[in-house]
Amino acid sequence: MGKRGNHVKTIVAAIASREDQERLRGILSFPEWEVQVVRDLRGLSTVVKTCSCCVVITETRLPDGRSWRDVLDELSALRTQPQLIVADRLAEEVLWAEVLNRGAYDLLVTPFEPAEVQRVVLLAWDFSVREAARARDSAMREAALRGFAVSA
Repeated sequence: MGKRGNHVKTIVAAIASREDQERLRGILSFPEWEVQVVRDLRGLSTVVKTCSCCVVITETRLPDGRSWRDVLDELSALRTQPQLIVADRLAEEVLWAEVLNRGAYDLLVTPFEPAEVQRVVLLAWDFSVREAARARDSAMREAALRGFAVSA
């Protein structure tokens, strides 16, 4: 539970530029949203493991020399995987294709455009929630079937 008793939707952002951090916070400044900014993969890993976030936004290259691919690998090791959105100033077609083919959710161009950021983050959040519910339902069905097989 978070602000004013509402459930807070946490977005983790690995964004080095203060300007981009503030712009992102401003774009997502709704009462139920919170943007937690980290600077490197270690910080991202710590925050993602301690909060229930469904969306992570990262630059293509982090200050610690790691890349969005390292972030994707880190997230793929989690039981419930947040959706990864990659941010880049150029957002070339080749990068966009690689981002999608490797399993990230989408690519955003910086400087951030408010309507596009809100649209992509909301869709990624909804997708993540649906995937988590689908995984939970599947696990419950499997457990029920195992219980039925044991009792039969």
